[in-house]
Amino acid sequence: MVLKKKKRTAIGKMAMEKEYPKITFEQAIDLVSAKSAEGVRPRTLKNYHKQYMRNNHTSKS
Repeated sequence: MVLKKKKRTAIGKMAMEKEYPKITFEQAIDLVSAKSAEGVRPRTLKNYHKQYMRNNHTSKS
């Protein structure tokens, strides 16, 4: 029986293809307020903010 060989994925290609859901500003505020109510560290909230701005901020050209 002949097995099918898998093609190798280039290193780093899988990480670059990661997609995150687009959320509105209001949804982001709700997420942060819910997380702060859960007792998440302030640094984690800062990281959420940085990640939101990186993924949803469009540059002005």
